Amino acid sequence: NISVVGGRFFAPSPAIPAGTNPITGVYDNRSGRLYLSNEGNSSLAVLNATTFGPVTTISLLAPAVAMAFDPANGFVYVGYSDSTIVGVLNGSDDQWIGNFSVAALLEGGSVSWITYDPYNQLLYASVSGGYVAVFNGSTNASLLATLSVGSIPVGSAVDPATHDLWVADSGSNQISIVQLNGTSGTVEPYAPASFSQPWMVAADPRLDRMLVTDGNYGQPGNLTVYADSNPNVTSSLPAPAGPYSMAVDPAGPVLVASQRANVLTLFSGPSLGVRQNWSGTTDFPSFVLYDPPAHAFLVANYFGSNWSVLSGHSTFAVPWGPAPEFPVVFAENGLPAGASWQVTFAGMTERSTNSTIGFTISAGIFPYRIQGPAGYRTDGEPLAGSLRVNGDARNLAPLGVEVGASPDAAAYDPATGRLYVANSQSDNLTVVDPLTMRSVGAGLPVGSAPSAVAYDPETGDLFVANSRSDNVTVVDPVAAARWRTCRSSTPRPRSPTIPGSNRWSWPT
Repeated sequence: NISVVGGRFFAPSPAIPAGTNPITGVYDNRSGRLYLSNEGNSSLAVLNATTFGPVTTISLLAPAVAMAFDPANGFVYVGYSDSTIVGVLNGSDDQWIGNFSVAALLEGGSVSWITYDPYNQLLYASVSGGYVAVFNGSTNASLLATLSVGSIPVGSAVDPATHDLWVADSGSNQISIVQLNGTSGTVEPYAPASFSQPWMVAADPRLDRMLVTDGNYGQPGNLTVYADSNPNVTSSLPAPAGPYSMAVDPAGPVLVASQRANVLTLFSGPSLGVRQNWSGTTDFPSFVLYDPPAHAFLVANYFGSNWSVLSGHSTFAVPWGPAPEFPVVFAENGLPAGASWQVTFAGMTERSTNSTIGFTISAGIFPYRIQGPAGYRTDGEPLAGSLRVNGDARNLAPLGVEVGASPDAAAYDPATGRLYVANSQSDNLTVVDPLTMRSVGAGLPVGSAPSAVAYDPETGDLFVANSRSDNVTVVDPVAAARWRTCRSSTPRPRSPTIPGSNRWSWPT
């Protein structure tokens, strides 16, 4: 094979069975493990992030629909379905530390997303009641403040350049940009006319840019790129309907899962303008997670009850093999005996005084040029043009040509442009003209049970292996006669090999 190296590419790998109705997950960079939430059985599947091998299963009070990991203390935070309760799990020993509420007085709703802020070492929970809850990551986690944002806030991320918090407000078709100041902040709504239910926000720290998907509920989707952390400097990239979730590879590519369309779209390149789609690999994708040790994107298939894996590779192997070749024969009539003519076909030139000139080539369209002796011209056919070799055996082999009994082998002689068929039951060779698909003359007698035939390009002779009479017959195809029979050194010769650079010498 040949390997093309230069950049990574992603390709589907076998899916991971890790529970029922997976919905979200996190990667723990301290332990090198994945915590994957299953809504169907209210559990966390803990896997090795490199091998995807199961480690343990942790039961939950209720399904976890939002999760975050705090690398400063190694804690995993889970937001329970239809609740403002957040559970705290110690990732070092998988023991529960406790639960607490992120709902302020007289404020309701349910947690839909949790984001870890590496700059302030705080966590932010999006609550459907229209606010973001700010809490600390200590062993005594508690609510510190609430920040009012738009309607039905969902995905959020911290801007790596400004350290602002971006929140997708799906119910009010806007983004809330929160300029943080400790546990408080100033909220600025941003609502471009093109927005239709933004759902996911992600940060690209490598290029200091923010990414937002919108069009969640069936509308044509978009991935909007905010360059230099400025919401007024944007580029919008089309995505399939319902771009529910996305994740960023630190090396640059972004994978968007379109839940309504069941399509995964990988955006890559400096401006994310290169797209690749996969369909048929997901079943109602609900979440995308990037797994650094495996160099892979993991996609939660809610109805498929597994995780699709798109693995990153640095080498793309392209298998190569020989292409099948087919005979192409040019035939002339009207030239006097011994007159020389030539054909140039696909860059190959052959000259002959015979009536045919043959080539062997793979399928394709190739140019040809025919040159005859001085004083002669063609009638009808052009002297130059192109020929299509289509590889269809019905157009290239003499189907329906009557030969001898039990034809076992055949060889093509480019000097005469004829096919020679070895007939093991009738002990002869049938000569076939490929142009007319008819046999020429009577069969040439050889030894008993000819089972193989080969053409020697150096001598122009045919060698026929006779399996029953244990000898080899040498045939002069121009004279159409057998001129020597040689005893084989081994019983029952089967397949003679004629090296083009070696002349065979036979004992008399």
